Amino acid sequence: MERQRGLPMQALPDAGLDRIARLAALALDAPFAAVGLSGESCLWLVARVGALPPMLPDWTASTAVVIEDLGSDPLHRSGLLAQTGVRFWAGAPIVGADGAVLGVVCVMDTVARPARGEAVAALHDLAALACAHLECQVAARSHDVVSGLPGRHQLLEGLNALGPALASSMATASPPRVLAVIDLARPDELSHMFHAIGSEAVDGMVRDSAISLRRIVGPEMRLFHLTAMQFALLTPPGADVGTLTQQLQQDLPRRDVGRAAAFATTCTSGLAVITPGEAPAVDLLRRAHAALDDARSRRAPVGIYSPDQDSACRRAYTLITDFAAALEDQGSLRLVFQPRLELASGRCVGVEALLRWTHPVLGEVSPGEFVRLIEKTTMARGMMRWVLAASLRQLQAWRELGIVLQLSINVSPANLEEADFAKHVLDSLVAADLPVTALELEVTENALLDEISPAMQQLRTLSSAGVCIAIDDFGTGYSSLSYLQRLPADVVKIDQSFVRGLTRDGVDEGRRRTLVTAMIGLSHDLGYRVVAEGIETQAAADALRHLNCDEVQGYLFARPMPPAAFLTWYGQRPWQPERRAALPRMRAAIGAS
Repeated sequence: MERQRGLPMQALPDAGLDRIARLAALALDAPFAAVGLSGESCLWLVARVGALPPMLPDWTASTAVVIEDLGSDPLHRSGLLAQTGVRFWAGAPIVGADGAVLGVVCVMDTVARPARGEAVAALHDLAALACAHLECQVAARSHDVVSGLPGRHQLLEGLNALGPALASSMATASPPRVLAVIDLARPDELSHMFHAIGSEAVDGMVRDSAISLRRIVGPEMRLFHLTAMQFALLTPPGADVGTLTQQLQQDLPRRDVGRAAAFATTCTSGLAVITPGEAPAVDLLRRAHAALDDARSRRAPVGIYSPDQDSACRRAYTLITDFAAALEDQGSLRLVFQPRLELASGRCVGVEALLRWTHPVLGEVSPGEFVRLIEKTTMARGMMRWVLAASLRQLQAWRELGIVLQLSINVSPANLEEADFAKHVLDSLVAADLPVTALELEVTENALLDEISPAMQQLRTLSSAGVCIAIDDFGTGYSSLSYLQRLPADVVKIDQSFVRGLTRDGVDEGRRRTLVTAMIGLSHDLGYRVVAEGIETQAAADALRHLNCDEVQGYLFARPMPPAAFLTWYGQRPWQPERRAALPRMRAAIGAS
């Protein structure tokens, strides 16, 4: 028998269906009775009278089925039910409001017997009661128990239902609607509220918020409850997004949330103008969520969906999902190296290793784009380990040519939170047979704000072992002077934003020179070596030399280069005694490259 569409199995019955099964057994004077829901080619018995198994063959049909003697019935006498000793079967279908057969109310006996007409009619009545009971259960579970509002599933069903309805209409196309996702509190604020006032008080805030939202948006808009503090509303056709934006900006902060109003919460909304049916419902909801995320990132109360922003979000998602494969692919990731020069002598004393990615579809991806994304994911660990391993291999190759340099790599805050980070770095240096002084780790100020954080402990371990620590982008973070003197660092790298325009005339440039002068003097007083980044003009290099800056790095001297190009560049630098012996091997290596 063809299986009919069944009720979701999470809509399990309660004692009400047990009563219906008992009434069925009583009405037909049968030792066995059950309420069953249609499953995958079987009937799940969710209420039973007598010793029945949890499931039976699915005999549901659109009308009542009465088999007075299974043993003599040619269709069923060899079936599983007859083999268990059942001789009599009577069942009435449970038919939903849309005509779908959801299951059956049935009785069974071990002896063959006739079925009275009034008894079968009673089964039909009991099947109707079972259907009403199940639909009430589903309706109750489709609404949030706290707010009483329909949930995400109902929103998606409603959007999907609107699409075909509009498509089949003979009238002109319906005006677009506005779908809004409203977040009444950030996750951290919600967590603080749970800890401070408890779940019951938070539930009270949710109920008050649902009432306030209904009052704010009016009865003509459909309201849904998505997550703990996140709601959605769907406007009628033709609603104005500007009017709704103004309404949410003005009224949401003033909503009545009872006693919980004393707790600071941040209301953020994302709006998307949609036409139901133009895209799957989940994609329409995703657009509103994208607008919400954009508003959060800008710390704005309301965000409006933009296809351009959505394209950027999709690109970011693609990069994140594809980077795992890049870590395994031998050809898509590579390192380039930018030299660092001692300003007084012009001698190359080190290089910074920089990661590059050639995406198989998108082509070259800027490190400013993908590194920032990956550092926020669990792949930050894999990225750092790939860069470290490739950097140490390159250091080994250069040392075999007689080129002794210090190599710098960037470390993200996420890496410093790894419990085994320091151990992995030191073990990698030992395995590569390289001295700890050959490596420099660059970290930003913001990664070191907490003096007792795991990050600070990791850096202290590395610094004590002899690994050089550099504070990258110095001047752009939030470190205080008293805190700065306690950092386990050896080098300060002044951010290029302070170096640009250093030699120009004007109030801003004068302030910039004053800041750079103070940074260099302060860093030297605290025992740091100072590196200036982003040097693009000889005038800037001369100014920094006058200010006693130790080292420089920038396009004036060299852009980031692959290893072969770096060897060529290095071989063309002014003579230095320690390089003379390496020159023949360097030329051979350049030729081999």
